[in-house]
Amino acid sequence: MRLITGMLIIISALGCCQTKNITGNSNKLDGVWLPTKEEIGGRAIPNAAFATQKLIIRDSTYTFSAESVDKGVVIYKGDKMDIYGREGVNSGKH
Repeated sequence: MRLITGMLIIISALGCCQTKNITGNSNKLDGVWLPTKEEIGGRAIPNAAFATQKLIIRDSTYTFSAESVDKGVVIYKGDKMDIYGREGVNSGKH
């Protein structure tokens, strides 16, 4: 759950910081996302704790690298995103 929360924070933080050209078949969140800031319970996490984290979104799949690697499926419905873990510590989680 901590990793999913971290991923959502990363996506939110970076959502307004990156621009790219959109093609007809691509998803506007496709790409490599690197965290710039993380918080848990309102407390900032030191940069060294997430310096190696990376989120990669390609079409309807994601790979999140942190202490371990999580992979899964991303489903978009309007302005909402559902994340389903298929491999890694969040396997089977939504």
